[in-house]
Amino acid sequence: MMKHGVVRAVVAFAVVLSALAMGTPARADDEPSDPLRVMLVGDSITHSNSGMYSWRYRLWQEFRRQQVPVDFVGPFRHVYDGAGEVSGHYLDPAFDRDHAAWNGAFVNRPESDHATRISQQARIAGWLRVYEPDVLVVHLGRNDLKAGDSADKVAAETKRYVETVHEVAPATRIILNDVLKRLGMTGDRTGVRLNALNRAQFADDPLVTFARTQSGAGLAFDPARHTVDGTHPNATGETLIAHRVAQAFHRIGVLPEQPMVYRVVRWNPRARINVRALGHQIRVAWDPTRFRYNAQLVLRMPNGATKVWGTFNGRRRHTSTTPGLRNGTYQVWLVPFKGRLSRGVRTPVVKVRLGG
Repeated sequence: MMKHGVVRAVVAFAVVLSALAMGTPARADDEPSDPLRVMLVGDSITHSNSGMYSWRYRLWQEFRRQQVPVDFVGPFRHVYDGAGEVSGHYLDPAFDRDHAAWNGAFVNRPESDHATRISQQARIAGWLRVYEPDVLVVHLGRNDLKAGDSADKVAAETKRYVETVHEVAPATRIILNDVLKRLGMTGDRTGVRLNALNRAQFADDPLVTFARTQSGAGLAFDPARHTVDGTHPNATGETLIAHRVAQAFHRIGVLPEQPMVYRVVRWNPRARINVRALGHQIRVAWDPTRFRYNAQLVLRMPNGATKVWGTFNGRRRHTSTTPGLRNGTYQVWLVPFKGRLSRGVRTPVVKVRLGG
């Protein structure tokens, strides 16, 4: 029996085809009233982590821009907090946060070997039955390669994964995202080969579409420009991944317009500091733990010289006090960063007057 969501999609598609054949637009009341059910499956790139938006957020915004009703579905809602926990915080939580991604997930490896990780092959059948997605967006394979599996083996596991989807939910469409390059892996031959193998083995599958984030025409995902740490997307990289996935949704007729997602975005965790004078010392306090950002504390002296007071991690609250300083006006600010490429924002400058 076809799922209710698939029936809606098939009916809507038939209406559009009929309207195109007659040269007349489909009426609004012929369109399905229920939103498209989309499940986003993946590893840490889809899961995201504290202090980021996630590319899921960017994709949801594009559905909203194009006024296409969508319901993201799945067993999780959180992001990874970077410290082995899953209680992280989005920079902006105002979107449909349901997903089926997990930090460190594999296409298929024994879960007993990786207690904190997920084999998506082991869980997808159950998730399909529970959440009944109309479209499955899959971003997997990098962790399998990282663990030592060959591109051929991961491609075979991906084929098995897709066959499971077809068996359990035969009308569910699949958007398969490229495995992305990592910084420091010259050429990244295994990832390139895996993407090519996947395109070849699913080329004739009418239910599989590719989001060619790495291998498509035009701008490709560049770990030197689009990641926080050489692997995970920064704010700009999030928009690129979402743009390529949105293009796939456009190709299968879900999004009516070409997407407008990709743009250069400056990451900003909206850090705040509390500054006060203590005699001839300055004390600064801040709490980075919600968004897990690291930071440099900067002090500008009365003579104009600038000094990095210290570099601090984002796993605890901080209070830092200078040694004794001379009289004069000092300026203090915090430069938050995440990984290696997210510098460039700072807190408002706070002026502190010491002495008379």
